[in-house]
Amino acid sequence: MRISKKYGVNPSILVCPICKDTAIALLGANGGKEAPRQMYGELCDECKKEYITILEIKDNKPTGNRGFIKREYINVKVKDFAYMESSEFNNLFKNSC
Repeated sequence: MRISKKYGVNPSILVCPICKDTAIALLGANGGKEAPRQMYGELCDECKKEYITILEIKDNKPTGNRGFIKREYINVKVKDFAYMESSEFNNLFKNSC
């Protein structure tokens, strides 16, 4: 890790999007920017047992949008995440915010 001259180890609090459990991320140099105080991270280990992450893709490229769905509603084996075409992603998640 490269340490930031201005911000040192540049810590940020990672928050699980489901249960709000927290962890610490050390971002170091981070392109010369100060780390945000908090940011959503990955699912925590407990939530990974119950949920999967759905990543939106458009034109075969990730958009950066993600949603979460309980494993019990998926009838295929998925380890941690799956990709979903933008139109289907929007139909599934557009009213969930």
